Amino acid sequence: MDDDDDDDDDDVDERTAPLIKTATKTSKKKVARPTTWRKVDISNTPFPTYTHPTSGCIESPYQYFKRYFSPQLISNITYQTNLYATQKDVNTSFTTCDDEVMNFVSILIFMVICKLPTVEDY
Repeated sequence: MDDDDDDDDDDVDERTAPLIKTATKTSKKKVARPTTWRKVDISNTPFPTYTHPTSGCIESPYQYFKRYFSPQLISNITYQTNLYATQKDVNTSFTTCDDEVMNFVSILIFMVICKLPTVEDY
């Protein structure tokens, strides 16, 4: 056997990548701007002063709740809850009202804010 035949498998492809022609622009050479370094003590940076909001900005928990849960949203949740209950069981007597849904959502929010060990603690 020829030794030349065995060398063909080990040859590395020596083709070069095709050259990409780039558009030549009339570029202005940018001159490097000299960097000036200054030593500054950053440990004594003053903090901005905090101002407390006025009492008119602080709302009651109920007003805060109503800002995010409008009557239309509560009504829609009530409708969808009753619809789902009817779809699950046509003969169900389950119905809920807007006040019950609002109380339920309020309790859920309270349970997220004030964590207690068991459900019975609420």
